[in-house]
Amino acid sequence: MGKMLLSHIHSENASKFGVTIQASAGAESQHTLQLIMDAADKQKVDEFVTPFTQMGTVEVTTGIACEAIVARGRC
Repeated sequence: MGKMLLSHIHSENASKFGVTIQASAGAESQHTLQLIMDAADKQKVDEFVTPFTQMGTVEVTTGIACEAIVARGRC
């Protein structure tokens, strides 16, 4: 299952969902995966991460670039 999920986050596969993966990282010994992704809408991201629900909890949070936070003067 782990190998399948690892292959799922390749850029070629992500693009089929309309998702671009900017970065990925795992937390050592915690069984967690962090992905920074771009997509036209949250639904595309939700569809992309669906296979990960087979392994546990999935949380999708909308982010914003630090530069945009600074430019508007608040979080």
